[in-house]
This record gives sequence, structure tokens and C-alpha cells, in this order.
Amino acid sequence: VGDRTRQNTFHKRKLGLIKKAIELTVLCDCECAIILRSGPTVMCQDGRLSAYCNKDLEKMLKDCLAEMPMEYYTNDEYTRLSKDGESVVEQPSSQESQQPHSQPSSRRPSEHKIEVD
Repeated sequence: VGDRTRQNTFHKRKLGLIKKAIELTVLCDCECAIILRSGPTVMCQDGRLSAYCNKDLEKMLKDCLAEMPMEYYTNDEYTRLSKDGESVVEQPSSQESQQPHSQPSSRRPSEHKIEVD
């Protein structure tokens, strides 16, 4: 896939994701934050950072850090969360599938070093 096509796809899907987040916050009266970093491009080697939050993003990040470990998802959840149930991603081993979803074996919360001033 070409760089231009990938950028266009990212932009459209990012807007769609933000629209869904807005709908979720309005319909379910919840707080939501999304942080995305695009892939590297010719214009921006590190990718561009984008964020959406319906409330105060800094406060929400601090709250999340204070409540670690928390429930979070990785790409390994794709099959479990997909509507059609088709296996697109390799299934985790039986040992990994027995672990709670709040602490996937590949990413323990203690490995996340995020600082908010």
C-alpha cells in the first residue's frame, strides 16, 4: 500500500473513530479519550500525535495512571471483538488465554512509564 493511500486511510479512520467516541460519550454519558500516533511520513518522521477527549485529557491520564492496572486492549483482542468471529489474528496460546484481559502477557502495566506534569 502506498504512503499516500495509507495516510488517507488513517485520516478517514481517525475521523470515524473520533465520531464513534463522541457518539459513545453522548449516548452513554461516559468519559472517553483516544490518543493516536500516525505512522512516519515524508513530512513527519515520527508520525503525528492526535488526541480526543470529551473532558480534560490531562486529568483523565492522571486518573488512568492512578488506577493501574486497568483494563486495556491490544491487537490480540481483534478476533474476540470482531463481529464475524473469523480468525484474522493468530490465537494466543492456552496459557495466555487464561490470563485476565486487564493484564495481557505481552504488556504488563508496570512496563508503562507515562508521566503527566
